Amino acid sequence: MQSGGRMPHPEGSPARVVNADTVTGAVTLALGLTALAMVPAQVQEDGFANFGDVRSPAFFPILSGAAVTLFSLALLIRGLLKAAPAFSVGEPRRVLAVTGALAGSTLLMFWVGYIAAAAVLIATLSVAFGNRNGLTVAGLAVVLPVGIYLLFDGVLGVLLPTGPF
Repeated sequence: MQSGGRMPHPEGSPARVVNADTVTGAVTLALGLTALAMVPAQVQEDGFANFGDVRSPAFFPILSGAAVTLFSLALLIRGLLKAAPAFSVGEPRRVLAVTGALAGSTLLMFWVGYIAAAAVLIATLSVAFGNRNGLTVAGLAVVLPVGIYLLFDGVLGVLLPTGPF
């Protein structure tokens, strides 16, 4: 018996293979590959042709998709080789709330712009995770999106949705 009173999973057993690492790795691997597959359709200018050019509209989508794919693959392999904790969702309402907040802010971004959508997302998640200090929540909700916007727009030359503002 292992420490903590848990029995080890036998080699190749379903409980050993279906664990938190393999499930998370497989899901995020699918997302990363989907993002990479969408680049040529979404970035008609050059797709993968000018990936090395940081100013190319395809640079960050390809970089992000590749990073998610590589890290997910590593997590999936780790889950298959090493017994990770069994897959379980401790607080499904919180997972659904975060997923809904991310999806909602993504949709909202195109109507109100990145800064407003990110501010709403940060404030919502801060309160959802227990931060009750209004000044801290408001400060984070304003400073972080503005800082990220200035970094991407001013320094990196990547346009973010501005909305009507």
